[in-house]
Order: sequence, then structure tokens, then C-alpha cells
Amino acid sequence: MGVRARAFLLPVGAIFLACCAPVRLHPGSCTAPPGAPAGVAASLIHARPGATPEAPPSEPAVLEVKWEASVADPAQTGNAPVAYVIEAGTDFGASNVAVLETEGTEFTYSTPIANGTYYVRVRARNACGTGPPSPDIVAAVTGSMATGTPNPLVLLETVWIVSERLWDTTFIRVMGRVRNGWRASEASFVEVTATFEGPTEEVVGTASTYVNGVSRRLKASRIVTDTVLEPTATGCFLVFADFPATVRVPSVELVVTSSDTYETEPLRGRVTVEGAISQRADAFGDLTASGQVKNTGDRLTYFTEIWMEATDAEGKLLDCGATSVEGSSVVLDRGVPRTGLAPAEVGVFENFTEAVFASVNKLRYSINWDEPEQQQPIPATARYWELKERLAAASATHEGASSPRERAELRDALRREIRSIEQRLTQP
Repeated sequence: MGVRARAFLLPVGAIFLACCAPVRLHPGSCTAPPGAPAGVAASLIHARPGATPEAPPSEPAVLEVKWEASVADPAQTGNAPVAYVIEAGTDFGASNVAVLETEGTEFTYSTPIANGTYYVRVRARNACGTGPPSPDIVAAVTGSMATGTPNPLVLLETVWIVSERLWDTTFIRVMGRVRNGWRASEASFVEVTATFEGPTEEVVGTASTYVNGVSRRLKASRIVTDTVLEPTATGCFLVFADFPATVRVPSVELVVTSSDTYETEPLRGRVTVEGAISQRADAFGDLTASGQVKNTGDRLTYFTEIWMEATDAEGKLLDCGATSVEGSSVVLDRGVPRTGLAPAEVGVFENFTEAVFASVNKLRYSINWDEPEQQQPIPATARYWELKERLAAASATHEGASSPRERAELRDALRREIRSIEQRLTQP
């Protein structure tokens, strides 16, 4: 099954990042949770119809929720919110549809949404706890995707385009986030295709990439994929393209496709960040993030890596990439680089991003890994193992020789190989 994202055009041009100090949240000592947010309202962008009246929509509806800051006593600045919690249910006061927290003090949240009636409220949170809810607002959605189908969509407010010219070539990077909506089903192999258009909207090129999601084991092949978005989950993407300098590219259209035909299951291991992540500027002024992760589970993990998403003050994505964790050597059917973590073992990482340190407002991370499969041997191909090892080496913490584009192309090739293996096992 494929789901098309809402098509849109974005201006492409040289982008100069403003130099401003990174924002870090340092909440003071609070005495009470914040009060209820005010002015909560919702708006709906209707779904785009399918090719025929009988066909499902080509794009899901989008719900946008906005609110005003929770009022805090000026004398008690520590009581101010540091984040907001959005709750949604199928009845007043219920939260059986979604409970999620913003990454900071933003006052808006948007999501693709399936058919149904939703009761939504917002709470404010600080170090003392979560405050009372706002009154429920009601959103009735019709003509959208059916409940229980994937509906991933590009979050327009996160998209950032960088266009750079070097000699006779223009290099373009398109970055952003994709969200799978409320009451959707799990989406796997989520892919973003960018169509680059010339001055008269003629197509001058296309490029595609898979969205970084969470690690899940595919039930047929028993191979791990990291392209899965659960309902309400988001993942980042980074598309590269280049054109002769004589070719003008004033706009790009983004389309998302995904599948719900591949059964997956969660991994059983657990890897977490140990302590704080250090952030500093390198010699070029770009963000370098380093730290430690720990295997807090009861089984070996390997090909362990940490994903970083850096955003600016407006929520636009500045970088989306991963680095391998340097742990210990693991020998399976063949040699594996030093990306293994035994239970209780600590590994280190250092991620060299393309984000200008002075423009980074927030840093989000997630951890992916593989783990031994006891149920049955993995029917992996020689090509699969070759790509896994090349990718681990290219993104190793002690190597800076590979470019973000090289790592992205290796990762996409690996994901295509995994999908091909799974297709051979599941299709008659």
C-alpha cells in the first residue's frame, strides 16, 4: 500500500544560517506544576480525494492543534512550562488515541489523521509535574484515510533546503521529518521521493531516500529494519541531489510512500544514553555531539548506532544522520566491526554533523541496533553483509573520511536489499 504525502513547493536557493547562541532549557526551581494552557483550538486540512470516487484518498487529512502559553506567576519563574502534553481520545477526557509530549515550549502540533471523532486537550509540564488539562476540543474527521492504515506525511514546518554551488555543480540537500498519524497502523519502508522542478515546473531530476524510524524485526526474514514508524511517531530524512550550475531548480515536490504489508515485531534488547551528550563546535563551526551509550538489556546488541536530529529555533531540521557506537568486536558468521555491546557494556560515539552549532536549538536522538536471532537463521545475502559492514565502517566514530551523502547512499542500498529479501519470502 502506498500513501502519498501532501504535495507542496518549496523555494530552493542559497541559505545562510543566522548566527545565534544555541538555546538550552535550564528550568529553575519550581514550586508547583503549571496551570492549564489557554486558547486551545484545532483546524483541519481536508484529505485530497483519490483518482476515482471509490478509491481511498491520495493524501490524508491533517489536524493542527494550537494553544497559548500556560500562565505562570511572574514571581515564580520556575513554574513556567518546559513542555506540553497533548492527549486525544474517542470521548471527553479519554486518552486512548494519543498521549505525546512536545520537544519544548512550542505552541502548535500537526499530524495526519484518520477518520473519526477526536477529543483533544493540552496540559503543561515542568519539573514539578504535569498540570491540569485545557477544556476538550472536538475534531470530526471524514473523507480521510481509514482507521488502521498507515498515513505518514511530511511535516512541512520541519523542512529545510540547502543549495550550495561548487565550481560548475549545484548541490542540494532536502531535510525534514515525516509523521505517522493518529489511529494509523505501523508503516514500514517509509520512503520520501523528491521531484526537482525547473522554472516552468518541468521535472529536472528526482531522488529518494528511506525515512529513519525505529528498529523492528521482520517476521519473514528475521532481519532488522530501521524504517518503521508507529502511530504518532516521527522520523527524519535527508535527500541529496546535484545539477549542473546552468540548471535552475526553484522548487521541489515531496511525496511519501510506505507499506503495511510487512509484519514486524519489536526487538528485545535495550540500549540507552549514559549520562549527558556533549555538544561543541568543530573547527568549521559545525556541531559535534559525543557521549556514551549503555546496553541495559539482557542480550547482546551489535551494529549499534545513534541517530541525531538537530533543529533550529523554528523547528526546521538542520541535520539528520547516524554514527556507529564503538563498543567491542562481535563475531557472528563473519567478522563484524566494533559495534557490539554486551549486557551492561558501555560504548562511545562521536557524531560530526552538518549543522552549524550556533544555529542549533534542539538535539533529538534515537538508538538502533541488531541483536542475535534465536528463532531461525537469517536468510541474508552476501550483498546484505557487505553493505552492513561498509556502512558500519563508514559511520564509525573514529573515521571521518566518508561524507554524509556516501553514508546515506549506503544506508538506502542496504534498506533496498533488506526489502528485496523480505519480498522474496512473503510474495507467492
